[in-house]
Amino acid sequence: MSARAFGIELYGYTDAPTLLEEIQLAERLGFESVWLGDSQLIWRDLYVMLGAAAATTSRVALATGVTNPVTRHPAVTASAMMTMQELTRSRTILGVGVGFTSLRMMGQACKIAVAKWVVDQRGQRRTVQGHRSGR
Repeated sequence: MSARAFGIELYGYTDAPTLLEEIQLAERLGFESVWLGDSQLIWRDLYVMLGAAAATTSRVALATGVTNPVTRHPAVTASAMMTMQELTRSRTILGVGVGFTSLRMMGQACKIAVAKWVVDQRGQRRTVQGHRSGR
């Protein structure tokens, strides 16, 4: 039986340098993963913070907790996550949700099909991987 893994979710209510220090502290404390929320207009930008965390951590998995297919186009998300995989040497996790807080902040309703988005995302990832390998 494997040991339990514990992660922590952090929200970007603080300034970016403080959030980055919290991510680094989570790694030093032994957390297996750090999840950052993706809600535009209320938190720091997810992909900017994940990139900074990738450059300043070496072990902890970095995750979107969670992004959504409405405010983040699948092609943009696929490209960002492929870049994160390269920077972190495969320490990323993609979490996807319906975008409740992001959409509510913009006055929109949550009416998406996450299952369809996942299929689209897989197709985008294959396209990006094929393009990078010259296929």
